[in-house]
Amino acid sequence: MDSAYDILNQILGEKVTVRDLKPHASIDVRDLVGECANQPHIYALACRIYVDARDQLRRDEAQLQIVLAEVSDMIRRDPEKYLGSGKATVEAVNSTRDQNELVQQARQVVLDSQKEVDAARVLVDIFDQKRSMLNNEVSLWSAQYYGTNEPGPSRTEKTQRTEEEIAALRKQNIEKSAVS
Repeated sequence: MDSAYDILNQILGEKVTVRDLKPHASIDVRDLVGECANQPHIYALACRIYVDARDQLRRDEAQLQIVLAEVSDMIRRDPEKYLGSGKATVEAVNSTRDQNELVQQARQVVLDSQKEVDAARVLVDIFDQKRSMLNNEVSLWSAQYYGTNEPGPSRTEKTQRTEEEIAALRKQNIEKSAVS
C-alpha cells in the first residue's frame, strides 16, 4: 500500500519550491471562491515541501553518523597518526574526531538541513493561517458583514449593487423588528 507521501507525489508530480508558493500566500477577497478552491492544493504543496525537507534532514543525519563512525575507525586504526603519542582513550578519539574536517562538514550539512526544515514548517504555518483567514472571510461574508458597510471605491459595480441591496434589506428588517 502506498504511503500518503507516495500518493501526494503521484498526484503533484515534480518537485515544488518555496518560490512557487510565494504568490499564493495572500488572499484575494474579491475571489473568495477561487481562493477557497485553491487552498487545499496549495496547502498540500506546502506540506510536501516540509516532508521533503524532513526527509533530507533524516538522510543528512544518517550520513553524519556514518562519517562519525568512519573517522572514529580511522583514528583507532592509526592512533599515532591522529593522536600523536597520546593514548587512544574514548575521550581522545571523540575529541579528535569532532575536530576532523569531514565531521565538521557533515555537521554543517545537518545544520543547513535543519534550517530548511524550520523554513518549510513556517511555510506550512503560513498556509494554515491562510486557511483560517479564509474561513473567517467566508463567515463574515455569509453573515452579511459587508452589507452593513458603505460600498468602497475599490468595489466592482456589481458588488456595490449587491452590498447596497443587502444593506437595504437589513435596514428593512431592522425597521420591521422595531415596529413589532
